[in-house]
Amino acid sequence: TEIHRSLTFGTDFNELESLEVYKAIMSRISAYDEEGQFFAFLAAAHAANVGSEWSNELEALKHAVTLRPADLIANYRLARAYERTGSAPDAIKAYEASLNDPSIDTPELRKFVASQVQRVKEK
Repeated sequence: TEIHRSLTFGTDFNELESLEVYKAIMSRISAYDEEGQFFAFLAAAHAANVGSEWSNELEALKHAVTLRPADLIANYRLARAYERTGSAPDAIKAYEASLNDPSIDTPELRKFVASQVQRVKEK
């Protein structure tokens, strides 16, 4: 189904279909357990991004980080979404939150994320 393809981050839908995919995923969020909801929010954010629906992308990513506040991927994507919408202070907060993910296992990754904070501060 379209939802299954979206949940697995498939890009087999186009920009015109992305809003429909986003809405379909968001309408079924309550059917999932917490882990499923987290991944569904990420999938919905992906669909919104494909369609350049920045407010929808932000909405989905905010929900994802509510479920996993320190998640590197969710916070990094949220930071990038904030940058796209011109909200540098929120982007910095999201980048900094991503540094709390215990799965960061290399100094290089930590340094890269920290460099994104610095880059946004210097804009």
